[in-house]
Amino acid sequence: MRSTTLWVLVFCTLGGVSSFHVNSLQLKVSTSRLITSPADNSCSQRKAFVAGLARIVCSAAQQSHHPGLLKTYYDRPKRIIALGDIHGDVRALATSLHMSHLIDDRGNWIGKDSVLVQLGDVLDRGPNDYWCMRLLIKLQEQARASGGDVICLLGNHEVMNVQLDFRYVDPAAWAGWELEDGGRGSAAYEAEQVAIHALPKYMHGRVNALRRGHGTLSKTLSTWPVCVVIGDTVFCHGGLMPEAVVYGLQRLNDETSNWLAGEDSMKPWLLECNPQFSPIWHRAFATANTVDPFTLSAADCTMRLLHVSRMVIGHTPQFEGVNCLVTPEGREIWRVDAGMSTGIFEGPVECLEILAAKGSMDKVNILSEDGVISRSLRQQKITQKIWSSTGVGVKTLQT
Repeated sequence: MRSTTLWVLVFCTLGGVSSFHVNSLQLKVSTSRLITSPADNSCSQRKAFVAGLARIVCSAAQQSHHPGLLKTYYDRPKRIIALGDIHGDVRALATSLHMSHLIDDRGNWIGKDSVLVQLGDVLDRGPNDYWCMRLLIKLQEQARASGGDVICLLGNHEVMNVQLDFRYVDPAAWAGWELEDGGRGSAAYEAEQVAIHALPKYMHGRVNALRRGHGTLSKTLSTWPVCVVIGDTVFCHGGLMPEAVVYGLQRLNDETSNWLAGEDSMKPWLLECNPQFSPIWHRAFATANTVDPFTLSAADCTMRLLHVSRMVIGHTPQFEGVNCLVTPEGREIWRVDAGMSTGIFEGPVECLEILAAKGSMDKVNILSEDGVISRSLRQQKITQKIWSSTGVGVKTLQT
């Protein structure tokens, strides 16, 4: 599949071949019904050909792939709460969950059949990341017992920690990890006893708990997907480019799970490749002053391939709080990292609420400590600012 991405780029240039072979399957693409814009028929046909090609490649890959280790595709629930980067701030985490009516005053699940999606980066920068992770694990068990769910996605900081990259650990955040497995990490402690003891003692608990393939909490992280599709929405930490769809979301989740569990020594190349393509490092959809129509067209391609109308991402703090970009084809990119951790800039405590409405349209709100914020306020403000800087007119989305 890695070579398939290269083939897609080759076909983008050629734009005239109607079929080729992947895994002994002959794939034929019709361009006549995939043209998205009449402005430039030749260019549009070429783009449409690639989009159709990628869709068929993805379909073929999914059909031949073994049943997923991690659940990647979910039916549309009645209510979704999407929560951005926590970064070790348990106060911000508890506040956001309480104002969303997901937990009570004692921190127990009361969300019934609601689904919470946490977009990654629970760890680092803040002082309480161990307790944040433990709270989410507890709530996941309680939610599933009540017919709901808590889906935690992997962020770049989770991946960094299992690789023992602790550059962004708050000095106070070394505490608590010693409670896991008596601070030993069993096999990790025995296999790496000399290396572990070369580190300061206060680091041992975190190292043993998170060490890839051995730590109790690295095993937990191996159950966290990189990205999921829930109903009409795709969620991932940084952003999802078409190359990731061609690679295969189920494949990416399964390979990452095996790597984190220590069953595979090779980390999926897509995680650490060029940040432009990595779902956990990507920032192009979230940087306010540099988003251009070409970048948004890539987002359109991703969502078109996945048959969704909305992408929800974190990773890049938004000074305006949770906000939305509208793509050229009228799809939405919601950026939900409000920078609310004390380890970032202690931004507003906000999250996204997606309610299933009658028909195919969802109702989307921004939840804050001051109440519900209409999506049209943030959508109009952010979209107009970004698109005006590119000199391209805004395609408004009915709300």
